[in-house]
Amino acid sequence: MLANDKPMIRKQFYIESDQNSLLREQASQYEVSEGQIVRDAISSYVQAARLPVNLDLGAWERELLFIKSRSQLLEEESRAWKRDELYDR
Repeated sequence: MLANDKPMIRKQFYIESDQNSLLREQASQYEVSEGQIVRDAISSYVQAARLPVNLDLGAWERELLFIKSRSQLLEEESRAWKRDELYDR
């Protein structure tokens, strides 16, 4: 077991030569084991795969229209006072 106290399961797999070089470089650069790089990569991959695939782009378009409408209201309802005038009271 490692410092995180989770039991480890041994896996053997094949990687390409250039992947091996990159793996060694990353492990050396970050001063961690090659296994840690692989574990981190798996975690990142799984986390990204959990993101919603079916994004409702229409929702973003509706939000943009709402923001634009609010912006126009603010322009039409410009205030009659200036900030410096508040300090003169």
